Amino acid sequence: MIDPGTQDAPRKRLLAALFCIAGLCLIVAFVLRAPVRTGDGVEYICTLQALFDHGTPDVRPVDLDAVARDLGAGALQGSDKFLPPARNGQRFALHFWLYPLLCLPAKFILAVAGGNQLSAFQLTNAALFLGACGALLFMTPAPPAKRYIFAALAVVGPVIWYLPWTHPESFTWSCITVGFVLLWTKRYPLAAATISLATSHNPPLVFLVGCVVLLSLEQRRLRTTAMTCLGASLSLLPVVFYYHYYGVPSLIAAVGGTDFRLVSAARAWSILADLNQGILPYQPLLLIMMAATAVRIVVARDLRGAIGCAALLAVILGCTAAPNWNSAAAGMMRYAIWTAPIMAWLVAEFLPARRITMVVSGLAVLVHGAVVATGSSAERYGRHTAIASFVLARAPSLYDPDPEIFGERQMGRELLWAERLPLAFRRSDGTVTKVLTDRTSIVAIADIFIVDEAYLRQVQETNRSRNGFFYLNPPTGAIVGPSGSGPSLKLLRRSVTLQITQRPTSADEPRIQLHVAVTNSGETCFWGARSGFERPLWLAYRIRNGEESIVGEGSAVTFASSLKPRTTSVVAAYIPLPVETGDYAIEIVPALARPSWSRLPLRLVVSIRVTPAGGYSAMIAAPE
Repeated sequence: MIDPGTQDAPRKRLLAALFCIAGLCLIVAFVLRAPVRTGDGVEYICTLQALFDHGTPDVRPVDLDAVARDLGAGALQGSDKFLPPARNGQRFALHFWLYPLLCLPAKFILAVAGGNQLSAFQLTNAALFLGACGALLFMTPAPPAKRYIFAALAVVGPVIWYLPWTHPESFTWSCITVGFVLLWTKRYPLAAATISLATSHNPPLVFLVGCVVLLSLEQRRLRTTAMTCLGASLSLLPVVFYYHYYGVPSLIAAVGGTDFRLVSAARAWSILADLNQGILPYQPLLLIMMAATAVRIVVARDLRGAIGCAALLAVILGCTAAPNWNSAAAGMMRYAIWTAPIMAWLVAEFLPARRITMVVSGLAVLVHGAVVATGSSAERYGRHTAIASFVLARAPSLYDPDPEIFGERQMGRELLWAERLPLAFRRSDGTVTKVLTDRTSIVAIADIFIVDEAYLRQVQETNRSRNGFFYLNPPTGAIVGPSGSGPSLKLLRRSVTLQITQRPTSADEPRIQLHVAVTNSGETCFWGARSGFERPLWLAYRIRNGEESIVGEGSAVTFASSLKPRTTSVVAAYIPLPVETGDYAIEIVPALARPSWSRLPLRLVVSIRVTPAGGYSAMIAAPE
């Protein structure tokens, strides 16, 4: 009779060989790949340089000089904020030093080999990722079906995008994955210790550590539980460190990087289902299988499964305390990256490995792999994803994201979005389908877009006493913005005229303020910057000296609100002046994509005299 283990041996050797070849290719690719700096990478780079230079994580001037040579001095702007002085005068980064410490061997190897030392992060990430995958495939007694389900749901996903990042997401993912492998082998103390290492950079994972401690009780051995608690105590290392040097348990919390008032079910749901950065658009089958697992655990009244699900929920809720909810991300948000292996383990452990489970897991490899293949490691948190844009354009009532997500992605950058309300999403034909606003900003919609007055009165009345931020989903045609390429320069020349409304006489500094009345006498709306149009209306200026040479040019003012048909807007244009004595002429024209200086009827000319005493005087040279 042939031993089944003997039959499986060639298959295992083949799998191991393929794994080694794939791992070697990944390492070589990351050696050749140019490193990038992402997220809070400057902090980790500074700490790594300090560990490399003198073996301690306190960042000194010599370390900053070395980082400045690699990244440029501009990268260290604001270093006093992310490297605050401790009570003894030393400076440590806001984020703990464990992850940079793990990157130190790679930096030494690159230094000896003459490679780019900034690649230490991506090489370490790749090595940790491969180590976790190897442990999952070859170092657990769990049945092959469970291992393959776990690998299919956890490994094939956006974590791959984060491997080149100078950030600990892949480190955290690897710690959790290895922790579950150890849990499968009943090595509870090592599992708790491994996951505790991840808490040094992602504290909400302390709930997962607590889950391991509770699961260790099933052994009914006091020594095992005591050793598990000892391993779990590693999660206190950052707390002890920062309390010793700064007198606070968490430096990030002390500077406002954590706000437990923000913890909410809505934010937790955002991690799972947000169409821009949640798990749903990137690993949908993982969520479906996790939901099926949760139902089965409830029906079966499985205590172990309930503890795991409770830990997952607690981890997700803990993540919602982060004030910056639309933070740097490569597609799926960073917090969701390390919830994926928790879900994958729960599915593999508590959902029976029947044929349907295996089929869906295989389908997940194809679907999630296709998503990963069409994405990249680039930071993509300044614009809506394709699926979010599709829903916002066609069924906006189905997607009410966290206001920060909508606001910053609508503006295309991280700014104080709450000060720029209302913010609107519009289709390519100009139809506005969703508006983020508050009750005081509703009236400003009419300044930015063409609005049905009856609809505007209705929403003002309906939301008169409403607090906070909220969304409007206007019916088709109620709010209209720019479509296509917008108004032409020819229409601008025909419709818009300029007039000085306040005659400037003098100024004490080398710039002058002109109050210009801009009149739109036509039937076309010229859109302002707040409409989201790529070619907003603005006033361009250029300054000529007595010899007709151009000595200055630029933007006098960009319109925030739109210039509606048959309306006049008075704007304050601030124009810098030459410092040399002489007479100058300032020409001002309205512009869209570029100024047009060839149409004299549009051009407003103001004469400026710069006096030897440093004063400035102006008078109207062209007829009004």
